[in-house]
This record gives sequence, C-alpha cells and structure tokens, in this order.
Amino acid sequence: MRSSLVSSYSFSVFSHNLTSVNLRCITIFSKRITLKPISSVYESDIFREFTDEVAKYTVPQPSDDIADTRDLIACACEEMNRGTDFTTVVIDRTTGRFLGCAGLRHIHTREPKVGIWLAKSAQGRGIGKEVVSALWDWAEANLEYDFLYYPVVVDNLPSRRLVESLGGVLHGERKMKNTRGVEFDAVGYEIPRRSAKE
Repeated sequence: MRSSLVSSYSFSVFSHNLTSVNLRCITIFSKRITLKPISSVYESDIFREFTDEVAKYTVPQPSDDIADTRDLIACACEEMNRGTDFTTVVIDRTTGRFLGCAGLRHIHTREPKVGIWLAKSAQGRGIGKEVVSALWDWAEANLEYDFLYYPVVVDNLPSRRLVESLGGVLHGERKMKNTRGVEFDAVGYEIPRRSAKE
C-alpha cells in the first residue's frame, strides 16, 4: 500500500525509454516541493547555500569561486544530455524558494545512486524524505532498475534515519572521500523497487 504522501506525486514526463526523453525537460511535483532540472538559473542559489556546514558529509565540497559552481552545473547538464544522470534543484512549491539539490546518478544501470543536499534552512522539516520519495516514485515509473543505492557517511545519523524510514536495507561498508581529500567511513543502503515491496 502506497502512503498518501507518495500518492500525491505527479510527473511531467512518463517513459520507460529514456533514450528518447530530454531529462532537462522533466519536472517532478510533490506536496511541498518541486524538483526541476539543474540549470545556470540557480547558480547563485547553489553557490550561496552549499556551505561548509551543509557539505559536512558530501563528496563535492563548496568553493570560494562561483566559477566552480558554474562548472558543476555544466557537468550535470551534460550528464543529463547523455542520459546517465538526472540532477535537480529542490524548490518550495509555495514560495518558489531554492532549498537544495538532489538527483539520481547512473540511471541507465540497474543500481541508480541517490544524492541529496539541502540548505540549512530546509533541514529538520521532513523535506529530505519527501525529495527522496519523489525521486523513488519517478524511478519506479520511468526506470528499469533493481534498487536505488544510497551511500551515507556512518556519522550522518539524520540521513541514515531518512533512508531507513523508506525501507532502505543496509548493504555493506565502504570508504568515501570528498573532493578535499577527507576520507569517511560510510555504509550503503539499498532501496528496493516499490513493486517488490507491495
């Protein structure tokens, strides 16, 4: 049985053949947020909100040079053009405010990887769970996959609680190194297909 939160999602594009779909035209709507393809429109928002505090457990790290943010966005757009990754910005549906970034990497494989970061002001409100749930629903409707892979630093307890609340199953330990060379102990979770759970 799907929850009322999950059933509230709608998508602007449905397709099981993403080779013919422009990922940069897809928008995902949920109860409180909209997921829109990342673009240069949000360059200043990303640069401002992706702080050292927010990026404590992420692989990419903030830069003092907005040109690095510009390069990151360009890379993400190219990956969407190739159909390998789907990277979005998280927007508050009521206020239009930028809340963070999220997406799925390796969507052409059987194990797409979930990634998410939220601005400090958006944390602690259940937004992260809503974002990951929306991506999960989109994957269910559009991708051929076995499970979504969610890597998380061991000490990142809020993120671990999030994925566990969605039924994520612990699947091994690993090391993660951020772009500044700092290494963390991490674990991976598998979020199974919804159809496999029902």
